[in-house]
Amino acid sequence: MHELDEKKRKTLIQACDQVNRSFGSIFSTLLPGAQAKLKPPDGRTVLDGLEVRVGFNHTWKESLGELSGGQRSLVALSLVLAMLLFKPAPLYILDEVDAALDLSHTQNIGIMLREHFRHSQ
Repeated sequence: MHELDEKKRKTLIQACDQVNRSFGSIFSTLLPGAQAKLKPPDGRTVLDGLEVRVGFNHTWKESLGELSGGQRSLVALSLVLAMLLFKPAPLYILDEVDAALDLSHTQNIGIMLREHFRHSQ
C-alpha cells in the first residue's frame, strides 16, 4: 500500500509541475508581461491543494479579486487549456471565450492556440 501511495504522490506532483509550466506559458502569451503560477498554500504541499497566483511585472496580486473581468477570464482559460495540454484531445470547442476581452487579447488567444495546440483542431 505504501508503494501505491508513493507512486500516486509522485504522479500528482509531476502532473502539477507540467500543468503549472503550461499555465504560466499560456497566460504570459495571452497577457504579455504577466505571470501566473499554481502553488500550494503557505506551509502546505501540492497534496493539500493549489492556489492560483497572478503577477504583473513581477508584482504578485494578493487575490484574484484584484483582477479585471477580462484578466480573470484569461486566468480561467489559461488553466483549462494547461490541463488540456496535459491530457490532450484532438478537438476543442471554445464558445465565446473572448466575450469579456478586447481585440488585442482576442488576437493573443489565436497566437497562443497556434503555438501550443498545433496537433488539435
